[in-house]
Amino acid sequence: MGGKPVIGVTMGDPAGIGPEIAVKALSDPELYRLCSPILIGDLRLLERTAKELGIRVAFNASSSPRGTHGEAGVIDGGLEEHRFRRLTEGQGLCGSG
Repeated sequence: MGGKPVIGVTMGDPAGIGPEIAVKALSDPELYRLCSPILIGDLRLLERTAKELGIRVAFNASSSPRGTHGEAGVIDGGLEEHRFRRLTEGQGLCGSG
């Protein structure tokens, strides 16, 4: 990971806008000039979000920070993203706090 700082961030609420913000951040080349980012979250959900947004991100998934190398490191938390799918399908449950 070189001499840059390693920054770990969670993807946020899987039923909210967190995955979208995380994918957009990982698609910005400037981020990699500043640090080596590691995203902690559900890999399948992040891949699906990137596809829906039309953003190409080469995720490097691992179960530990040492296994993530290069760009877009992800520690796959395996959150079973299908459990959250119903929340994001227009039922009005998301964002009603």
